[in-house]
Amino acid sequence: MIIQPFESRPHPNPDLENGQQEEEEKDDIRLAHSSLLHDDNQVRVSDDKANDSFFFGPVDADLSDSILFKSYEQQIVTSDALRKKRIIHPDSAFRKLWINLQLWVTLYIIWVTPVRVGFDLPAEGLWFWVEGIIDIFFYTDFVLNFFTAYEHPVTGEIVMDHRKIAFRYLRTWFLIDLLATFPSDYVVRGVEGTWTCSVKGNCNNRISKDSSISLIVGLRALRVFRFIWIFKNFNVLSIGTVLGRLQDELYSARWVISMLEMLIVLTFMGHLVGCFYYFFSSPEWYSASESYLVSMGEMSTWTDYKFGGYYVIEQPTVLSGVTHVASRTTSYDNVSASWYTCSDMYYIKACPACDGMKYRCHSYYGYPNRYITSLYWAFTTMTTVGYGDITASSMAEKVWASLSMVIGGFFMSFCFGRMASIMSRLDADKVARSDQLHELTEFMRDVELPRPLAKRVLGFFKKQKVKAYDRHAVLSRLPFELRSKILRHLYLPSLQNVAMLKDLAQDQLFLADLAVRLQPTHFSAESFVYQRGEGSSDIYILLQGELHILAADQEAVLARVAEDTIFGEEMVLRKIAGQSKVKRSENLFCRTNCDMLKVSGDDIMDLCEHYPDLLRSLQRLYRVHYQQINAQVQAQIGKGRGGGGVSGDGMG
Repeated sequence: MIIQPFESRPHPNPDLENGQQEEEEKDDIRLAHSSLLHDDNQVRVSDDKANDSFFFGPVDADLSDSILFKSYEQQIVTSDALRKKRIIHPDSAFRKLWINLQLWVTLYIIWVTPVRVGFDLPAEGLWFWVEGIIDIFFYTDFVLNFFTAYEHPVTGEIVMDHRKIAFRYLRTWFLIDLLATFPSDYVVRGVEGTWTCSVKGNCNNRISKDSSISLIVGLRALRVFRFIWIFKNFNVLSIGTVLGRLQDELYSARWVISMLEMLIVLTFMGHLVGCFYYFFSSPEWYSASESYLVSMGEMSTWTDYKFGGYYVIEQPTVLSGVTHVASRTTSYDNVSASWYTCSDMYYIKACPACDGMKYRCHSYYGYPNRYITSLYWAFTTMTTVGYGDITASSMAEKVWASLSMVIGGFFMSFCFGRMASIMSRLDADKVARSDQLHELTEFMRDVELPRPLAKRVLGFFKKQKVKAYDRHAVLSRLPFELRSKILRHLYLPSLQNVAMLKDLAQDQLFLADLAVRLQPTHFSAESFVYQRGEGSSDIYILLQGELHILAADQEAVLARVAEDTIFGEEMVLRKIAGQSKVKRSENLFCRTNCDMLKVSGDDIMDLCEHYPDLLRSLQRLYRVHYQQINAQVQAQIGKGRGGGGVSGDGMG
């Protein structure tokens, strides 16, 4: 069969053939596109007037200008007012710098404070000065809160009134900040008399004074309010900080950051629970009856049978009698003419600078060992029901252990759910493909397809690329500039290889308009893209593969479609020419696996309406294809009469 050409209907614009008019149209399109991309710094008075007129009635041009200048003047007045009132704007450079400092202070506090409180381990030497600077930060932040403007939660207005700022602060976080900034560490050092050794860093042999234990416990408990201060400034640890920035840099592996974030939170929870379990194991928290039972040997805590005692350093016991054997736990003091001894898990060490006894008992289990043991208890309690090797004995220990199990149960449930969510996202594409194949198999089972046909259908779907997201939906949410750059990155190399689109693809507006409509498609080997008699009007671009145009008998090859070639344009051109009832006149057959880009018929007709150059290029392309295919048909007829065969030539 010979394909007959058709007379294409003229484009609706009668001046299309005028070259000057074409150039003016292209210039107008580019000018309109340029105005869309570059009007950020321009004031469109006419558009503003139209919008204001729509909402508020007619707006005079002079009035509109005065409003714009007034807005700018208001910004200057606001800035001057802030300076005069000594008010800190929440978005100022100073405030941003202060928030960054808060980040590092917060990170330090959340890890170090539990150790300081739980193990009664105050800062000494260099760390004494470091934490002194942090305390100065707390005091400064406490004062700055009275001078920091805030955004009204309803109107969004920046409140700069001193009285309103102070009243809001007094009603909300003032009491918490006051307790968090209370210098409890310095009071404790004054009570214990450890100021000098804290500065020098040699408080290793200090022993708490029994007469001040209750006061010290209360002062140590005040440090807990710094954790509440952290919750107040929790936004500092949000997506905009360290992990958030790292997540932005490693966007392709966001699941790694999510796992790391969850691991950090889990570690911190164990750190917090373990430190406070040791804190509540202190003899300072014993009730009167518990203290009596411990002194009588009727009751012991986990620190007794694990470490020999709660304190790392204790006073030795004076031995009665005349002579004893010196050992690691026993020693003789020539000054006092007394023998001193320590319990089994302690060794005795001379302390010439100590007040009173010149010996101290040092535990074999130092702070690192005790911290790891407490951390071990915390994780076994949070993740399981514990192993039973460390049990709560005192009332305070039991209360904290009960809270830890309840909180840990909820938190671990959250972690398991989060983990499942992260893992499901890793296999999102596989899940989407599995869902699609499940629907397909249900369909084939319902219609009872023959096995050979069912295998072909399954083979076709398995070759298709299935994504867990909708590419068009994602692109549609982006502004034109970003969408255009993404589409150029995705499709410009492929479109530039297509001779017909090479020049058109230089127009960003056309490229974005075309690329957003492209649909990557895959056809398996020995399958038809479309057949003669079909009514579809889609256009294809062959990227890779061997594609043949077959004769009506679906056996003889009329032509081979070259890669980076557009085909299937006949249906669109006939519809544009006014032919409503049209069918495909050729068969397109994939000899091998073929990768293509598809544009629907409606989309290509819309593009031709807006881009006349595309329409003319398709018309020229169709004439070339028509001549090549008709030449092959005539050759087939001639060879058939002569009894020979023919193989199709390439079509580009």
